[in-house]
Amino acid sequence: MGFLTVLGYVMTFNEYKAHINCYKKAGLLQFANLFKKYKDIKISKENLHWGEEIEYHLYSFREEEDLVLISCDAPAVLKKYSDLTEAGENFDFKMLPEYGSWMLEATPLIPYGAYNDPENLLCCAKSIKLRRSQLEKILNDYKKETALGTDHLDKGQDNLYVLSTAAVPNMGAKNSMTSFDETDKARYEEAYALERLEDANPNCWSQFVPESSANPHPRFLGITKSILERRDKKVKITVPLYKDEKTDMEEVTEEEPYAG
Repeated sequence: MGFLTVLGYVMTFNEYKAHINCYKKAGLLQFANLFKKYKDIKISKENLHWGEEIEYHLYSFREEEDLVLISCDAPAVLKKYSDLTEAGENFDFKMLPEYGSWMLEATPLIPYGAYNDPENLLCCAKSIKLRRSQLEKILNDYKKETALGTDHLDKGQDNLYVLSTAAVPNMGAKNSMTSFDETDKARYEEAYALERLEDANPNCWSQFVPESSANPHPRFLGITKSILERRDKKVKITVPLYKDEKTDMEEVTEEEPYAG
């Protein structure tokens, strides 16, 4: 994913819609010029490189309460990564923001070599394993810095963990998000305390997730707001349910407006 490091102002759909044809024309001209410039270049298989990316999720484990919460502390962990890098620490991966403040994206610092070389294919697993150990070190340094490793039990919080789950199981459940930053934590609690969570979400109208859990970079909520402005209705995503003996397919409540 391309990412702008400049923290500037983001125009949303209602502000840029009058210029859409201009943007389209500029984009088509840029594509045509680049195609013309590079269309005759031949690259051998040995010089074709490839890469991968892994997305991680942060969780707060509270063993005494038998509870796991989504921990929206990725921006602070990213800052710790940047600080360690600037201080001379060497990592073999690049850490990048993702849409959610509980998400981290990590990619190889240098692309892998030719895909037809078995050694280059096999080194991928080794790189991922090393990346995980380095990420754990960054997380541990962050926890020590914020005193999570010493007094977190007094706060009723067990610890902060990074997991590479395909999805977040408790996403959308009430009171499922938190942060070790007291200001962010209070913002989530205030949103969940509202009678309608949508009232805390002017950019997405979500019934289930506080939009303040999005990454603070203006790109992310800017995209969300543009989608809402362009469609004039919120995005409705219906996913299949994994049913077990606890799944109630009959009852509908204010907190769960859809059965299941």
